[in-house]
Amino acid sequence: MKKPSKATILPPDTSLKQKIGNRPLETLVDADRVESAQQAVFNNLDQFLNQTQTDIKSIELLLEEIEQGYSGDLNLITSMENAFFRIMSTAGTFGYMLASRVANQGHDYVVKHHQMHAAELKVIRAYALALKSIFTHNIRGDGGKMGKELLTNLTMLTDKFSRS
Repeated sequence: MKKPSKATILPPDTSLKQKIGNRPLETLVDADRVESAQQAVFNNLDQFLNQTQTDIKSIELLLEEIEQGYSGDLNLITSMENAFFRIMSTAGTFGYMLASRVANQGHDYVVKHHQMHAAELKVIRAYALALKSIFTHNIRGDGGKMGKELLTNLTMLTDKFSRS
């Protein structure tokens, strides 16, 4: 492979700046637009909550299926990863920051532990139960002191049964 004789300096991409112009941010984003965007998001809250219930139930059913005799089918694990990921990636949008963090930890645990034994199943079940509780009790935000304790306990449980 031939080495270039001198570096090529590319001009910065200014296409977005050209579209926006030099107008102050206040002229682009005002309170009405922000409120309209927030309303559009929250109009989908019921759909999000229904999908989340479905995902949590899916995790529980997958755990039961694995407990009855895990055949090594990675589709089961992938389905569980996807359910945790969907919750993690959307919960914060609707104000469920604690749920997003719990789902993130649950997802990461499943990704790292494809061999499912009794200990791994207990940990995953704890994450599913935590998510179920968060949504049953409509715990928004970070959950305060209780949320911090929950995350600490889940982390301790994860560390105790981690095989990595």
